[in-house]
Amino acid sequence: MLIIAGLNPDGDLQRAVTLVQQGCDRDYARACTNLGYLHFTGTAVSQSPEKAASYYRRGCDGGSAAGCRNLGLMVAQGDVPQKGLPSVDELLDRACDLGDVTAC
Repeated sequence: MLIIAGLNPDGDLQRAVTLVQQGCDRDYARACTNLGYLHFTGTAVSQSPEKAASYYRRGCDGGSAAGCRNLGLMVAQGDVPQKGLPSVDELLDRACDLGDVTAC
């Protein structure tokens, strides 16, 4: 994530995305959350709120507090429809329970 965050600008960004994708494919919740962030911001991948929400949900379901918080914020801000997703309160409560004090 150092490459993606811009802390190592000489790194191979596409390789970093591939590694994050592989982590998510192996059910590593933090990787799914990071992939959601990339799709939300359009960093090194096409910007897609729908894909971002899907990856944030996978992260949240896997126990990533940031995934729950970010998905909750997307729903609250109207970036994705609520349909089929937990409520904003449920998502933020889960993020809080998982240790994200900013969601409490």
